Amino acid sequence: MSAIICYRNLLDAPGASLSLPSGAPLPGYPLDNLRARQLARSTRLPTLGSPAIVVDLGAAATVDVVALLGINATAVGAGDVTVQYSSNGTSWSTASAVSPVDSGAPDLPRSVLVRVRPGGGGGMKLTTRYLRITPAWASPPSYREIGRLYIADSIEVPQGCDRGWTLGSRDYGVLDRSAGLQYYADRRTRGRVLTMPMSGINTSIAFGFSESSTSGGPAPSLDDLINYAGSTGDVIVAPRADSPLWLRRTGVYGHLTDDSLRIEHQAGPNYACTLTVEEER
Repeated sequence: MSAIICYRNLLDAPGASLSLPSGAPLPGYPLDNLRARQLARSTRLPTLGSPAIVVDLGAAATVDVVALLGINATAVGAGDVTVQYSSNGTSWSTASAVSPVDSGAPDLPRSVLVRVRPGGGGGMKLTTRYLRITPAWASPPSYREIGRLYIADSIEVPQGCDRGWTLGSRDYGVLDRSAGLQYYADRRTRGRVLTMPMSGINTSIAFGFSESSTSGGPAPSLDDLINYAGSTGDVIVAPRADSPLWLRRTGVYGHLTDDSLRIEHQAGPNYACTLTVEEER
């Protein structure tokens, strides 16, 4: 089962733009908040008319994942988001973008992560300049809220990560104890911590070119991840990404720890890397 790593949000590129052709966001919650890393700085769209967000990436780009983070869905279900694509911003096709049906794990972050493919299916990633994204999840009657829109290509590890990957939690609350051995909890938001080891990965995944290449072009790679995102950029990492349900349960939005920023050569064209991601909510 493949693993994915997203680290360049195409929405953050200088030429990218956002619009809401039908309707307007609620006052105080502008559309540009979709670019904010802090999910509390959200956009609120009216439910009436189900307005669609139109994204112009500025140029044709490869897209693997569309993520709507920090949403106000009451549950996660099929059809929570529709993704359409266009080469000219006028004529639209509907992409394959499957949301899971998941009524479990209610304390997971409220987010929808979908892998997008051209209409008609197939394993190829989507290449497009324009996207039209329509949220449709169950929500309070007046608005749908989105903390951040994340659109990205990914490093895909087809063979998946190594066994022994871990998905834990960090509790930022405080537990006080009285002299009489009574306990008082100051409950705060908890965040997941994902540790994902990978070994036997080839040169194209590690560095973005084949072992015998004499030239290189732009391609997602661990080398680019380390140099671009470092430990301060925001990333989305999932140790299991083939299934929409696994992507929801194991996909983590956050940042890498300092000790993640290294690639280890094993032998020949084989490399290893262990990523640790601390979740942001």
